[in-house]
Amino acid sequence: MILWLKVGGLFGGREVGPTEFGVVELVFALVTAAVLALLGQSVWGVMAPFVVRRLGGSIGARDARIVWGAAVFPQVLTMLVLLPLDLIIVGPEIFATTRPGDSLATGWAAISVALCLLLAAWSLSLFVRGIQVVAKLDPIRAIGAVAVAGACLSLVTAAGSLVLLMVWG
Repeated sequence: MILWLKVGGLFGGREVGPTEFGVVELVFALVTAAVLALLGQSVWGVMAPFVVRRLGGSIGARDARIVWGAAVFPQVLTMLVLLPLDLIIVGPEIFATTRPGDSLATGWAAISVALCLLLAAWSLSLFVRGIQVVAKLDPIRAIGAVAVAGACLSLVTAAGSLVLLMVWG
């Protein structure tokens, strides 16, 4: 979620001014993302044995969820290191879609986005490698399984978004 909040504005995926995004909105976004991620992980746990079997491997639901959980470990660095630094150096405005005010804030925002992308790539590679090892799949099939895991997360996110739209219209 932190990566989406930072990168979404760069590519025009959302439009939020610097005064429209505060700590309350950030906490809501992070809690919502955590709930959706846990639900996505649960759906993946149900789907993984079937998907991996079709790809020629074998994995239990518990092992699939453990691999997912272990793969997101680099995101702990995002939460414990980058997020506090983002808030100290730039403030909640780092998640707005406008450019930060001074050169220090702009420079830190660029470094922070790059580090978030690096940590996300590390998580993804851990997930692919973990599925490959645990399910005894070749790398291409492991990538296919991880793509299905991404689809599980997308399905849960779409359902969650629909619920939020229905509740808050």
